[in-house]
Amino acid sequence: MSGVIAGLIAGIHAFIALFVGAPAQAPTMQGFDDGQTPAQIVQQVINPLPVQPAQQANPPVTDIGGISVSGMSKYTDSDFGFSFWYPSGWTVNSPKGEESGIGGNLEDCTLKKSLSIHGTQISNGVSIGEYHCPNLSMTLRGANGTNPVGMDVKYYFDRTAHTWMVSDLSDPPNGSPRTTAPVDVSNNTMGGLHIFAGAARFGADVVIPLSARNFLIVSTNDGGGYVDERLFAKTIVALDPAVATPVSDSEQTATIQAEAAAYGVNVPAPAPAGNVYTSSQYPLTFTYPSDFVPAENITPTQKNSTISYMPVSCADSAICSYYVGPSIDAVEAASFSVQSSAGPTYEDCTAKQGKTIQKTINGTTWYTDSTGDAGLGHRLSTQTYRTYFNGACYEAYLSIAWNVGQGAGPDQAQFNALQGKLDSMMSSVRFTTTETLPRVHAGAVPAWKTLSNTQIPISFTYPGAFLSYDSDAELSVGPGTRVGLQTQQSSIDAGSINVQKGYIGKSPSVASAMQASMNTDPIAYPGYTYTAISLGGEPAFMASHGDSTVIYVAHDSDFYRIILWLPLLPGEYQTFLNSFTFTS
Repeated sequence: MSGVIAGLIAGIHAFIALFVGAPAQAPTMQGFDDGQTPAQIVQQVINPLPVQPAQQANPPVTDIGGISVSGMSKYTDSDFGFSFWYPSGWTVNSPKGEESGIGGNLEDCTLKKSLSIHGTQISNGVSIGEYHCPNLSMTLRGANGTNPVGMDVKYYFDRTAHTWMVSDLSDPPNGSPRTTAPVDVSNNTMGGLHIFAGAARFGADVVIPLSARNFLIVSTNDGGGYVDERLFAKTIVALDPAVATPVSDSEQTATIQAEAAAYGVNVPAPAPAGNVYTSSQYPLTFTYPSDFVPAENITPTQKNSTISYMPVSCADSAICSYYVGPSIDAVEAASFSVQSSAGPTYEDCTAKQGKTIQKTINGTTWYTDSTGDAGLGHRLSTQTYRTYFNGACYEAYLSIAWNVGQGAGPDQAQFNALQGKLDSMMSSVRFTTTETLPRVHAGAVPAWKTLSNTQIPISFTYPGAFLSYDSDAELSVGPGTRVGLQTQQSSIDAGSINVQKGYIGKSPSVASAMQASMNTDPIAYPGYTYTAISLGGEPAFMASHGDSTVIYVAHDSDFYRIILWLPLLPGEYQTFLNSFTFTS
């Protein structure tokens, strides 16, 4: 009998070797190839994990491991075999199929289910796509997808080498040759699952293999990248303990707390150790750690620590402190700054946007928003805090700039620690005087305003609800909002007046330069025919296309291009033309 059993076991091992190759040292994320009995592996190869599309998300379950974080909930997806943590005030739902909006640049796999996890607005959240990939591979189209950017890559599990591999399917942007190499598996979730770089623009998604055939794609719902999906992805854990080994409970708790802080959950920040800064200009004080230095004390050797592609510069701030500590991989610069202005009204300063969260810090109510920017593989994340105190609007900025590049970005633990230092600095801010001045409230919006004293020498009247924006070569007025010390203009399609100073270049005269611009102006296309009018006492030329109008006018040694984007009613249009004058 023992000989029969031995022969059966040997046969099973031979069958396993045929499918998964010879076993090697178990990596952190084992998939179905390690950590299971031979019978389990044979069964999974013959009959892979069944996953059925679900129309309704499973309800969150209570964590039996004893991990608890204030303001955070745990969600378990028993169908696909994983769990994650999210802010308790958010919603988890399951859009039908491709309604999730994810997976458009993916091949070799079938979307089984999608989850959307978000706050009041869907854009304030993340999405998960659950994919079954029968060929043990997933192809991501970055260079040749629906929104071409980045590279085409293929992730697959090499059963012979018993490792995850990645192949370049398009030429790298830096001009280097295409390669096939083992995937960098140093970046993992708190559940020990590997995190691979995705193909979305600006690093807006990541790939997490649950096995060699089952993958998760976690992506931000926010096209601007202000909701970082990587902090959410870090909390994913496989339900099967044989798949991967989670970190300790204390490390898991810290990971969930970092996600909570990033997503605006009011988790108390530890008091910072370091130096006390008392402003000579503003009535406030805060504490900063030893690896931050006030801008006025930056030495020449520390200056490089303040430079980044997406600036964290504090040029407009009376209070600024830069990070000058040890280098953090992919992080370019970080700063904490405060500025103030008596111009905004109480309503301007405390205006609530879709993602605004109200927080009380040392007895003062602040309004906080997450903003950011991205370009050419670089990212800037800024947490903004606003409050109205003694007749002035105060705005604090917690900024980190980093480089996404072709990798997964900064080391998450170091990045979270840096963000935690900025949060702790904000938690220490206190006003050193009592509030005695009355609040200045917004008055009625005038019917019309006059724009003058701009860097471009013109003046005109415009509807009083419009906001103005001015530079040395262009100015605009149009619909928009003011929040704190920032003005935000709406899309030009909503209506605006835009004045641009023309480019003379090497043209022999102003007239020839203006004519060249008129002959190629897209608003005058296709006929490029203009109507002669008078504007500001000068001959001018006007053309219209659809709802847009362009006017060219020369004055002194310059010419100007004026664009009207749906801004005015017929009578108001004439009022604008009659009021337009040159001021020099």
